[in-house]
Amino acid sequence: MEPTILKQLQECWIEKENKELMSKQRPKRRYFHFDPVIQEISDKNISKIFNFEYIKRHPFLPLLHRIQKDRFYKKDLATGKKKPTLKERPISYASHFDALIYSWYSSILEFYYENLIRGQAVSESIIAYRSIDKKSNIDFAKEVFDFVKQKGDCVTIGLDIQGFYDNIDHQILKRKWSFLLSEDSLPEDHYKVFRSITKYAYVNLETLKKEILDQGASDSKFSSSLEMLKILRKKGLIVQYPEKFGIPQGTPISCVLSNLYMYDFDLAVSLMVKNIDGLYRRYSDDIIIVCNKKDEKEMMSFVIAEVKKLKLSIQENKTEVRYFTLENNVLKCTDGKNKISRLQYLGLEFDGEKNYLRHKGYAKFERNMTYAIRQEKKRSLKHGKPFAKRKIYERFSPLGKATFITYAQKVGSMLKSNSVAKQINSSKIFRKIKDRINGQGQSKQA
Repeated sequence: MEPTILKQLQECWIEKENKELMSKQRPKRRYFHFDPVIQEISDKNISKIFNFEYIKRHPFLPLLHRIQKDRFYKKDLATGKKKPTLKERPISYASHFDALIYSWYSSILEFYYENLIRGQAVSESIIAYRSIDKKSNIDFAKEVFDFVKQKGDCVTIGLDIQGFYDNIDHQILKRKWSFLLSEDSLPEDHYKVFRSITKYAYVNLETLKKEILDQGASDSKFSSSLEMLKILRKKGLIVQYPEKFGIPQGTPISCVLSNLYMYDFDLAVSLMVKNIDGLYRRYSDDIIIVCNKKDEKEMMSFVIAEVKKLKLSIQENKTEVRYFTLENNVLKCTDGKNKISRLQYLGLEFDGEKNYLRHKGYAKFERNMTYAIRQEKKRSLKHGKPFAKRKIYERFSPLGKATFITYAQKVGSMLKSNSVAKQINSSKIFRKIKDRINGQGQSKQA
């Protein structure tokens, strides 16, 4: 990289990181770890992070690992009733200083990646973890829905990659990383970062709190990192990741690596789709293809074959195929059993004519509302303080500045959708909050 470009990239990275770290509204990376929280990029930090000789020797600390559990309700095909299902997703947090290193190397890789795909058709297809004219998931969903409207008779194929981050092959990733840098092998500093993200050590967060922090004691009981790590090693609580595949999800570099890993796949599929007058979009492991009905089987087989080249596979039970048919100037959406259905994409739905918020997203919002109100009631009773109504209304009603409701209003406005507006009727939301605060109208299973 030319020195002038490198300097510009460094200055932009410092400005961006400082802006996020010092933000009062959304402070970045304030979680507890083995090292102190970093609130500003100091000259001392810079002298280490931008020094590849230092990076080559840097001892990366173990990641903190936890399982994020999301509850949703799925229809039981046998009974026809909805039952609760837990979706578990492993999340790993790098130490504060290590996170800065990952963030800087992520910026380097993003620079090369954007140069690689610039001007190619594939550039429009990858929509996750990139700054694309400041577009949001609403814009991306609208593009797909508009394309379907334009084509009329067509089919949409929604695919999901099985255990995406958990199955990224290390050798394939290493080759692609070297290719991106136009090197036969990784430079030593990049290799050190690569090793830290593939041969990493981690500590289970819940185990740590239980064994070290006295049954869930406050985070402030952390002592120095060296002392703590000695205790963890003695207790055998530092786990070395043993596999030759998989990278941790949650570090600042994981996202750009996922896009890099999928480059050949994205290129092949985008060219294939372009040749059949279709559309291809990938948001992380979430893939959607719009094509003519006659091309459905060929397209499906092609995608499965390309995924296998990366030692990945498609999660069949998450594959959704929707057929759009133009009848009497009205576009209708049906599933594989010819039943009226909707296309689901990035939290939104489209039935051929109208747009909606995805029901699962709205149901999760109501569950979170009910849970928050219950917790606030417990806090109020425990400490003998008034119930914080204002906090609840600001979080779950149109009175808040950045809530699910304000997001939904933005969806309705951008898509010009009256159906979305009906889903988030303000008076209805206020009534539900009031009823839950008063102990009435507890949410039904969504």
